[in-house]
Amino acid sequence: TLYEQYFIKNGERPDQISYKLYGDEQYYWVILQINEITDYYSQWPLSQYELDEYILMKYGSDLEADKTKHYETQRVVDREGNLLLPEGLRVSEDYLFEYTDDMGVDKSVKSVPITYRKYEYRMNEEKSEIFIVQPKFVGQFKREVFRYGKELAYMEGNLKFTDYD
Repeated sequence: TLYEQYFIKNGERPDQISYKLYGDEQYYWVILQINEITDYYSQWPLSQYELDEYILMKYGSDLEADKTKHYETQRVVDREGNLLLPEGLRVSEDYLFEYTDDMGVDKSVKSVPITYRKYEYRMNEEKSEIFIVQPKFVGQFKREVFRYGKELAYMEGNLKFTDYD
């Protein structure tokens, strides 16, 4: 495939990833484009330090950030690995999942609290999972994007036919 998954490391920027993967920082825009990142400041993950500062600013104190935002389910599987209850479903504080295990024993699992801090960490971590163009295809990707741009400009009358190569 053209793309592969990449996990952004703490504090890593698009230009650094571009240099590391493609040997040139100029391809930062490819990384942003294929991940549909149009606002670097809100869509790119924060470093750990920046995230902690953001949380403190947003919630006003560590005490407020550590208050419960909502409750979620825990993952429950049987002995064969069959999923009985997925993790992460929003539920009420008093939610209780009751089931009988393979041995005929009645069991129950309570909801778990998710703090504002944990929620913000999770959202930031989700931003860290991106896709990149495989290094062997980045030159071809760049050519195709520029060719498409020229075609659009020509069709809109911003280029003469002789400018279109």
